[in-house]
Amino acid sequence: MTPGKVALPEPCTSLACSTYSVLAVTASGGAFTWGDQDGNALGRAIPEGAHGAGASTAADAPFQIDGTEGIAIVKGALSYTNGGVVSAS
Repeated sequence: MTPGKVALPEPCTSLACSTYSVLAVTASGGAFTWGDQDGNALGRAIPEGAHGAGASTAADAPFQIDGTEGIAIVKGALSYTNGGVVSAS
């Protein structure tokens, strides 16, 4: 992957980085990841047709973590191939 600007749906309030992936928490509590998908490290399936879908294990655009829709996330952390988020409730 080449470093570059990424688009989030709103301002980012928290950012966590590991060796190969990034997790952003947005102002309304959304949790978005991108980077290396090895071992499902991004916490979501890469949408069909998106760069990284199929045989590739990388996603160069942020997508919301599966199962976090409608939950207000306040922070997140990443390590080599693991991560977690904390909700407001």
